Amino acid sequence: MNDKTAKFFAAEIDPNIYKIDLHGDINMESAMEKLDRELLKVYNLGLNYCLIIHGIGEGVLSKKVHESLRTNPIVEGFKLGEDGGSTLVII
Repeated sequence: MNDKTAKFFAAEIDPNIYKIDLHGDINMESAMEKLDRELLKVYNLGLNYCLIIHGIGEGVLSKKVHESLRTNPIVEGFKLGEDGGSTLVII
């Protein structure tokens, strides 16, 4: 098991995982600002992973979150949660 796989496994079983809830934010701009701010907080806290809650809906927010994660230099990897309404992020 490589380090990234181990972090995903730990994230999946952690009942106290740090959550970033973007579901229900007023607009896309504020949601993306909140995402960047919260990811930096996760990084500064020295956490290895977090869970982003974006909801399912039409998939617009999920798509935008994934685009942002792809270009964020502190993100090692991410994957859509089994429920489709959240994404696990490895820092």
